[in-house]
Amino acid sequence: MADGQKNIWIIRTILFIFAASILGFLFYQNIVPGGELNLAHDFQSASPFISPIYPEGRTAKEKDGISIFEEPAYFDARVPRKFEKVKVKVYYDNLAPPILELGAERSPGKKNFTFRPLQNKTLDDLNWKKISDGNLVLYERNGGFEEIGDFLRRLPSKDSIALYRAPLQYNYKIPDYVPWGGERRIDANLSGSFKFFTYIKNEPLNFRFVFGAEEGFLPITIRVWSGERLVSEREFVPLDGLAEKLKTRREFRIINYDLPEGAYGIEVSADKSVTTEKIFGNPHFITFASPLVFKKFAGATAFLTSSRRLGVKSLGDQAVSIRVGGREHQLEEKDKRYEIDLGDSPYLLNLVYFYGGEIEIEGDGLFAFAWNNFFNPFIGTLLPGVAPSENINYILTSYQGAKDENGVTVSEAEFHMQNVEVSKNRKMRFVISLPGLKSGEPGVRIKKVEIEFTGEKAGWEWVWEKIKKVFMDITL
Repeated sequence: MADGQKNIWIIRTILFIFAASILGFLFYQNIVPGGELNLAHDFQSASPFISPIYPEGRTAKEKDGISIFEEPAYFDARVPRKFEKVKVKVYYDNLAPPILELGAERSPGKKNFTFRPLQNKTLDDLNWKKISDGNLVLYERNGGFEEIGDFLRRLPSKDSIALYRAPLQYNYKIPDYVPWGGERRIDANLSGSFKFFTYIKNEPLNFRFVFGAEEGFLPITIRVWSGERLVSEREFVPLDGLAEKLKTRREFRIINYDLPEGAYGIEVSADKSVTTEKIFGNPHFITFASPLVFKKFAGATAFLTSSRRLGVKSLGDQAVSIRVGGREHQLEEKDKRYEIDLGDSPYLLNLVYFYGGEIEIEGDGLFAFAWNNFFNPFIGTLLPGVAPSENINYILTSYQGAKDENGVTVSEAEFHMQNVEVSKNRKMRFVISLPGLKSGEPGVRIKKVEIEFTGEKAGWEWVWEKIKKVFMDITL
């Protein structure tokens, strides 16, 4: 063989081995035969597996991480195959927010997330007795329980308990409850997504919604929950055709028959461009969860709340006047959170009355549009940056605490893949949430994330099926 031909043969061999190695590596990354995939990203350069943190208007790139100064912010991870669970380790500097949370998207494109706590400064600073079973942590103001199992078996009054990202089954019943027998109308005027609760016994769960939209409709999903169990789910998608898409008002109804007596949650998931103008329903009690966004209205809006602490934010350019517990408050700055303390109010429910623009309101209680609509079937939650009230003696949470590694705060969050979904292009979306972050505060600096996917190991039969699928995708 001539030297020239030999050199060509060597070059071709090297190129073939190199190409085969690249293809083998990519194939291995998609198969993940060991059942474990580890990804890491410091957000200083592009990654083929983890996206930058976005959107740009809420984040800023720095030499030692990505600063998030407005929430929420997102990042995506590429998921080549099915896994059973995912563990995310976040390295960060928390510069201000009282709470930092990580969420995994439950339904792609619908902004429904399953959240896990990363840091809660209120709990970190709480000087209460603390017991743990590895999954849940119980904080006790004055003691009383030595094991969480004993606490769950002998639950104290629900008014003495607060929850933070922890499930707790509480069998709530209303003695001598009698069905309403008619139809209630609520002029809600709520923007985007929200959740409310109701109670039924020997009657259908029957609601009719009147939705309005400024420029045509995006899909709307309505879910019915019994505690943590999903009872039903309906998605309303605009029909094809220009006339259908340009409609500015629609009515949807949900009916569930033969449900057991008890409290139920109704979750409406909609884009912020969609307004729930009216709600018609047959149940006697209807109360709303925090937060709520009220659309700008020609007149005044009034509702009631059991909250003792409120956080209110004006979302429009117009100043908003709000009257709570007999006191007037002016929301003069857009997107600035104003704190309202009702701790000294002698009333079980306080009237909230506002006019002038669009507001977002959240509180440590529930909301209702009429006195005889109100009921409270659930245990209260711990608000961001707010110390527990004097009547709270126990706090149950899944938060295990953050760690310090060489001056950097580190937290972990784990999700079961059966509770989240991956998009059609094999991407999983995460959200970084900073509840309680006030306007102008510095936020949080994300230095690095490490993601570990684990699942079933791939045997030869599994690998062969994967090869056939890849081949079919290429040839079809």
